[in-house]
Amino acid sequence: TMTSGLGGHAVVNPPEGVDQYYAMIHAPQEAPPGEKWFYHTPAYRMILRLLELASGEQLNALSRRLLFDPLGMTHAEWDSKPVGGGKPGVNYFWLRCSLRDMSRFGLLALHGGRWSGKQLVGAAYMKEAVAPSQTLNESYGYLWWLNSGASFRRPGPRAMRIDGHLMPDVPRDAFAALGALDKKIYVVPSLDLVVSRHGGMAGAGGEAAMSSFDNEFLGRVCRAVQS
Repeated sequence: TMTSGLGGHAVVNPPEGVDQYYAMIHAPQEAPPGEKWFYHTPAYRMILRLLELASGEQLNALSRRLLFDPLGMTHAEWDSKPVGGGKPGVNYFWLRCSLRDMSRFGLLALHGGRWSGKQLVGAAYMKEAVAPSQTLNESYGYLWWLNSGASFRRPGPRAMRIDGHLMPDVPRDAFAALGALDKKIYVVPSLDLVVSRHGGMAGAGGEAAMSSFDNEFLGRVCRAVQS
């Protein structure tokens, strides 16, 4: 829900070679849990380590067994290579995958966690994941961004509330995985639509998550589908 209350710019953007798990242990508690919304990627990355500890499996092996292989995501892999050369950042993971693999994940979400007749992700969980997870940012579920909220907060230290929908020209039931540099998976259930996008940054704000590109691009796609 991004409401851990943890902060620290140096933790969000650690220097190369820094162990992010170690840095997270020393992240300042800036607010009580549940009282402040702050897009804190390192807190999310800690979940990856918890999954490994709980399962006894390495992250890629666990993901292939439970998700990638059943979905046919043949080019998906968790990566922790260095950014910009130099020594690698330790335990600083992100997911590399093809556009088709992104779309398969979007289709799984569109169908409520079901794939080829099998429930891969709990239906109840998927329903919760694409609903507001707290009241501080009503356009955020469990890692999914929602178009249903009447207001939203952008990633960043200030995270100011902005009135209006994330994508005004898109159906209200839409939700999305909004990645850095405008890597996107948009899901619009009312149109039975999944749209994925790879490539470089395409709009203002795209270096983090949401950008001006979202409404302009997906709005046009939705209008084309509706017509």
